[in-house]
Amino acid sequence: MMLSMTHGGLSARVASAALFKQRDATKPCANSRVALAVHAKTNFVLDKPGCASARSDDTGALHKQRSSKSKSCLTVPIDVDALGDKGLEFADADVKFHARERDLEIVTMRGSVMVDGKKLTKGKKMVVKAGSKLVVGDEELVVYRNTHAHA
Repeated sequence: MMLSMTHGGLSARVASAALFKQRDATKPCANSRVALAVHAKTNFVLDKPGCASARSDDTGALHKQRSSKSKSCLTVPIDVDALGDKGLEFADADVKFHARERDLEIVTMRGSVMVDGKKLTKGKKMVVKAGSKLVVGDEELVVYRNTHAHA
């Protein structure tokens, strides 16, 4: 808003400009706050299909058994980061996971795994994303990606 009134020989625009000093935006002010960094972490979990909606957001624990679908859910989803180099052992296959920022690499160590309808045999690698379905024998698991961020 520009004022055209004059006061004491200076226009209001010039007077207000004189009150504020120009500063270099690349240098912090003496009274500026410390810049906060946002820390983000991504982790992948494996769970049975349809079980994400049966879990609490805070703890990941199952809500009270309301349907037969939640009865088939894992008590706790499998945290891929917690597996480390161990991987998962099934009756029909062994698999290892390598988590990256946006996706997850799966390596079949023994047997075969169906990943989104494609057969992955021993020694083969495949990159999977959140929502991918893994079938090992009669076990079906879905890949979920959780992102945690805080300042």
